[in-house]
Amino acid sequence: MLETCSRAERAGRGGPASRGGWEPIIPPMEMRQLRSFLAVAERMHFTRAAEALHLSQPALSQQIRMLEEELGVKLLERSKRRVQLTPAGVAFRARAKAALEAAAEAVSDARMAERGEAGFISIGFVTTAAVVILPSLLDEFCTRFPRAVVELRELEPGAQVEALEHSKITFGISSVPSALPSLESRLLAQERMIVALPSRHRIARRRSVRLEDLAGERFLLPPRGLLSGIHEGIITACHQAGFEPKSILPIRMAEWCWETNSQSNRRRIFCLGMRLGKSKW
Repeated sequence: MLETCSRAERAGRGGPASRGGWEPIIPPMEMRQLRSFLAVAERMHFTRAAEALHLSQPALSQQIRMLEEELGVKLLERSKRRVQLTPAGVAFRARAKAALEAAAEAVSDARMAERGEAGFISIGFVTTAAVVILPSLLDEFCTRFPRAVVELRELEPGAQVEALEHSKITFGISSVPSALPSLESRLLAQERMIVALPSRHRIARRRSVRLEDLAGERFLLPPRGLLSGIHEGIITACHQAGFEPKSILPIRMAEWCWETNSQSNRRRIFCLGMRLGKSKW
């Protein structure tokens, strides 16, 4: 909502009260008036400015006159031989140009957001995704949508489901699919499982190991609260191989850094971490 008043009222008082004091009143200018003024200010010629705007010269003159009346200042000095900016016109030109550029950017941002090319998204992810999926995913996403703002939140699968239900994240990268009918899951990547064994273990020298060969061994697994998908996946695989893990020792999460080379330039992607507690086999 805009407030209008006469020049005398404008000169005699400030605008409506605000928390910080009195605010100046903004005249109800139109974008076409700003474009008309800038066209003349850039060319210093009414005829050429009117042609560029596809207007008649009288219509252009009327736009400038209405703008000057609304501002309460004279922007242009016009004679038969030339047109020049007044001091007020010089000061107004830069601000008017910035206002039109800001309006154009606002329109562009709104249209890009409507097409899904800009805006804000929040991604929940499990720790392993930060190494396997997120770096390449973010590179591609930011290349395709450079105006988008991305928030990353490290969440275990259960917390991701809760965050999705309460619209706290846009989507999640998890190690297990959700069973909720309201959520849809898609496969992004697959990882091979490997087993780490002490060098003196009876099967440590084998080139490959079957899961059933590990029956009766103690397992070091990530806690359910941190990497529940991996934890449950390994337990399920053991059951399918026909045995129950003898004992499960949780590992502790700490810090490690993963770096990658990109065209000979080392680039640090993420700092995450894992530390194995010492245990006898």
